[in-house]
Amino acid sequence: MGEIWRIAVVGSFNKFLGKVVTFLPNLLAMSTILIVGFAVAWIFKAGLRRFLRIIQFDKVTDGWGLTHILSKGGIRYSASNLVSGFFFWIIMLCYAHLALTPSK
Repeated sequence: MGEIWRIAVVGSFNKFLGKVVTFLPNLLAMSTILIVGFAVAWIFKAGLRRFLRIIQFDKVTDGWGLTHILSKGGIRYSASNLVSGFFFWIIMLCYAHLALTPSK
């Protein structure tokens, strides 16, 4: 009777280890994609923010009255920060989707 239990436990443990070993490369790939995605999104955000400040996007939105509307809503960020942050999260969502979609 003890031998049956030992075989069952050892067999289950071996199956578990096999699944863990096959999952680790997928976890590593997912982590790598997310880290690369974060770096790409951060670089894009910084470049976009710098570009929007060069073309004086904040002054243009000030003329449109957008800054006043944002301050009425309690938003303290500039329009260039909001736009660049929006694109940061769009890029991150794309990379998260890419990382979480199973590869064939």
